[in-house]
Amino acid sequence: MKREPGWVLVADDDEDIRALVGLVLEDEGLRTFGASDGLDALEQLREHPTAGLVLLDIMMPRMDGTEVVSAMRRDENLQGIPIVIFSGDNRARELAAAARVDGVLVKPVDLDKLLGMVRSFTTRKH
Repeated sequence: MKREPGWVLVADDDEDIRALVGLVLEDEGLRTFGASDGLDALEQLREHPTAGLVLLDIMMPRMDGTEVVSAMRRDENLQGIPIVIFSGDNRARELAAAARVDGVLVKPVDLDKLLGMVRSFTTRKH
């Protein structure tokens, strides 16, 4: 399935973080959509299976980030979407390595670091 690298899902249970990250990315010319928890993230991805990137918090209600990663890996339509763990959890790097995701950003994150990581995926040809 052809990916649309300009679309980014921001999955975080903190509405302010989703809004801020969305504004920053949209200011860079990207298109974003948000999810408030893990189940919402999967629903959104199933509606937009060509998303170019998922910024995924770990600690979320209903389904946490590691469960979302597992579900995405089992879903043929979602397997190829790059995933960056975006979390303040002190185990973020360890959990990201165990889940074998494509990147990790630990909150609070510098905006230049966030944009650099996002650009590294959204400018790739899929």
